[in-house]
Amino acid sequence: MNQTELRAAIESSFDKLRTAVEDRRYNEVQTILRSQRPLFEGLDFNDSDSFDLLRQGQDLTNWALTLTLVQRTHMERAYASMLRLKQMDSGYFITPVCSADLVDLRG
Repeated sequence: MNQTELRAAIESSFDKLRTAVEDRRYNEVQTILRSQRPLFEGLDFNDSDSFDLLRQGQDLTNWALTLTLVQRTHMERAYASMLRLKQMDSGYFITPVCSADLVDLRG
């Protein structure tokens, strides 16, 4: 691949990474990050544009990892809250069937 094609492929992977993080497709994020390494290794770092791409890649990777960590923390808190509600529900009602009958709105 020549340098122009490499830059285009890297910029395309940046767009894919942004989309994957925003859509919370975390397995795809890892795949995209892994696929960027060989692209960056093929760049000629005597060119200033290559260094700009490298900086953009570092910033984008840091953003993706930070946002992923924040979203994971929010999910863990939501699961913990759901577990507490489930524990409270099981403490008030004898069986899950009883609690389902009391919550049933069909009458």
